[in-house]
Amino acid sequence: MCISSDSIIVRAIRIYDRCMQSEPVTVLDRDTGEYTEKGEYTFDSRGAAKALDVIVKVAGLDKSTVELESRKDFELVLKVGK
Repeated sequence: MCISSDSIIVRAIRIYDRCMQSEPVTVLDRDTGEYTEKGEYTFDSRGAAKALDVIVKVAGLDKSTVELESRKDFELVLKVGK
């Protein structure tokens, strides 16, 4: 198994996507012994946030400062650096 930054990002994106999926909240009906949906939905916000954290770190986007530079044609260029 080869682990590279690309494979880590791909796997983190899969985890993020899975964590962001809405899942119906179910409760056990004691009379029937079956689970029924409550009409509410939940998702794994901690897992999604952690996956995004991994993506940001592996992609090198976790820089502490952002620098803006103005060009002659008034286009703003975003430079990310430490």
